[in-house]
Amino acid sequence: MAYEAITATTDVPLVDETRYGGSSAVWGGLLESALDLYWDYTGTIWSFYPPQHESSPSDPATLYDEMKTEIRDEHGLEALDRGLFDNTYALLASPEWMDKTGVRSISDLAEHVNSGNIEDKIVLGEGFFGRSDGWPGLADYYGFEDDALAAWEDNIEVVDSGLTYEFLRTDMAAVGMGFATNPQILVYGLETLDDDENFFPVYNPVPIGRKETFEKHPEIRTVLSKIGPALKDNETMQALNKQVALDGADPQVVAREFLTSEGVI
Repeated sequence: MAYEAITATTDVPLVDETRYGGSSAVWGGLLESALDLYWDYTGTIWSFYPPQHESSPSDPATLYDEMKTEIRDEHGLEALDRGLFDNTYALLASPEWMDKTGVRSISDLAEHVNSGNIEDKIVLGEGFFGRSDGWPGLADYYGFEDDALAAWEDNIEVVDSGLTYEFLRTDMAAVGMGFATNPQILVYGLETLDDDENFFPVYNPVPIGRKETFEKHPEIRTVLSKIGPALKDNETMQALNKQVALDGADPQVVAREFLTSEGVI
């Protein structure tokens, strides 16, 4: 969306670096001035990048304000207006499995596994499996016992994050990792295990850029600051994601149509 908005409303020449790498690589690119702009998530910036805060404010606005101040003071980066949807991680399962096992929350899942119920497969995305704000941190936070995890190991499968829903849809897995704005949750009738101990931070989208970039091209700040407020809620993002992920629409076309409908371009 940022690329479409900037090219439609300004004369600033852009270089598309969307294949630059994962979150850590892109964050490093910003810090090293190899990149100028990036959309990230408040929870990722706060919990995943150094200093990797172990706890986060539960209020989205407070988290945003503290994150914004920290990256400005520590790195000379500027955070513009955030979007209001929360693309948090989620552990998902079918209602039938939840009814059969009585597992409704992540605490329930930990108790279920610790009690020796290790026959059900869980599928996790590659990034989530190795991140401190992902599986390792969650397993420790919720008290999954080491012996139980070791016994469950053969049924913990790491796949491309796009495949987790196929495992769940075809009953090849009982539990799978997803994101709160994925449209497959609604289409496949999945339910989210309650993060009852509030492990996951809020993941509001936010445009991040180098201060000197915005000073040189203030028109970029202007247009990017309009996108976040247009992304009002999870339902908005699920509908946009559905057009691309499930209906096969061109993502650039979807982005342009949405930005036009919201008066951004």
